[in-house]
Amino acid sequence: MAETKLLKLLGNRVTSGILGLSLLVSSLYLVISIKVNFYDLLYETLVYFNPYFLYVIGIPLGLERLIYGITGNKKFSDFFFGRTEFTAMYLYFLSLFGIIMGIFIVIYSIALTGILVRTMDIIDGVSFILFGISLVAL
Repeated sequence: MAETKLLKLLGNRVTSGILGLSLLVSSLYLVISIKVNFYDLLYETLVYFNPYFLYVIGIPLGLERLIYGITGNKKFSDFFFGRTEFTAMYLYFLSLFGIIMGIFIVIYSIALTGILVRTMDIIDGVSFILFGISLVAL
């Protein structure tokens, strides 16, 4: 019973809009704050296992949730995720990806020293987790 209420709440347009806005703003802030080029961003992600590349991924994901929250139209979501016989697999993968990477970002934020960056990292991680859960409501 509680699971259905949570899924309905996360599938709600207002909640999706807030989730998209938090994911978009925190990801944009974190991308701007790391101040590296794209090559270094990939290098840092692969070699040192930093979640820098996930910040970049959070921008279109947050934009998708924000557009759905504002318009209530799933056309952008369909364009982003597709509507084929494999859509359920994509959504399942993306929901697992969001939950696991959100947990990773939240754990990574423990090692950070700046309070604003740490806060934005936690917001980004929680937003990834909620994004992953909200995909079940689609």
